[in-house]
Amino acid sequence: MNDFRIRLGEPVTVAYDPKEYRFDWDWGYYQFPAIGRGEDGTIVCTFNVCDDSFTAFGKKNTTRTYRSTDDGVTWTPAPEDARICTRLPGGTFLSTTTVLSPAPSEVPGLGEPDFDFLHERATDDPGAEKVYRRESYWYYRTAPEDLRRWAYLRKEPGGEWQLCRPVVEMPEDALLISMNGFLLRYMFEKFRLTPDGKVIGCYYPVRADGYDGRPGSCPTFFLSGDDAKSFQYLGRIPYEPDPRFDIRRFPALTGFSEPVLEFLPDGTAVCLLRTHEDDVKSPSYLTRSFDGGRTWEKPRVFDEELGVFPQLLHLRCGVTLATYGRPGVFVRGTDDPEALRWQDRVTVLDSRHTCSYTGILALGDASALMIYSDFARIQADGKPHKSLVVRRIDVE
Repeated sequence: MNDFRIRLGEPVTVAYDPKEYRFDWDWGYYQFPAIGRGEDGTIVCTFNVCDDSFTAFGKKNTTRTYRSTDDGVTWTPAPEDARICTRLPGGTFLSTTTVLSPAPSEVPGLGEPDFDFLHERATDDPGAEKVYRRESYWYYRTAPEDLRRWAYLRKEPGGEWQLCRPVVEMPEDALLISMNGFLLRYMFEKFRLTPDGKVIGCYYPVRADGYDGRPGSCPTFFLSGDDAKSFQYLGRIPYEPDPRFDIRRFPALTGFSEPVLEFLPDGTAVCLLRTHEDDVKSPSYLTRSFDGGRTWEKPRVFDEELGVFPQLLHLRCGVTLATYGRPGVFVRGTDDPEALRWQDRVTVLDSRHTCSYTGILALGDASALMIYSDFARIQADGKPHKSLVVRRIDVE
């Protein structure tokens, strides 16, 4: 078991910020990449060119899109209508999107918050002064209908892209959250096809009755059996931290986030989860479902200190790959059919100067292409620039 080797190709620049990187972060711009296939099957990647804030949701010119027709060797700006798509068995395409986040006062019928909460900033410095931010919450179930509509794009065969916003229901303890004066509109961050051709959408809404009775994010899954015209609640993964690595050290951590779902050949669903928050190193977790995402086993630690925006990809050769990081960027692999025993992580980028968000896409039965950011990559002018980079992964 796990008698294989992960070989990394040379880094290839997709695009970079024309401004020289001066190691002051400039957080949000030329980072947060994603990669996938467009409608025509070519490789498409997107990345952020705006502040890292949900107040940017729904605004124009907040992302850039590039495409490659040669498996990531060269890249060019993509046409304006290019986007990463999920293709359903009948030929319908789906794509994620966002809509504007309103101020609470702008939503008719919302009323005053059901409660407020002072959220403690996470830190691994025991001597640091405690810092809090105030968050306001409303119960989702009683919110105006417009706030219970989740946005995504859908295109039927021979049709045009349409904005879909069906009402999506959640468990009774689900909450809407307001930070910095704006409400977060929930959305489907990812879509995944089930083995029988249905669609699962996922996100990590806040629930009221989280760990220790505090509100916290909770990865939640929704199933569509009508070609993504509507979605129904399927299941979720409550926060169950391992006290050796997590909540006992960092009581400000309140939930799992950024779930990524992959199905194995036997139908088992595997999910990786983030806990990293603010300036602390905290573990990522792995959990499995044996009933299509309705119920989940108790999550177990996947990496003891790393794991923002993890990604999963099962290759036809039988190896499953995971990419993640912060600090740095890493890849791990397993050919364990239970996805429990993994090789040690392989370093892709040993640097703090990256957002550590990644994307991964299959190229062949035993190969993939991953994308990540390198804020200090030296470009042709001999200076560091915030760059989006791809590397080929071969399993040998």
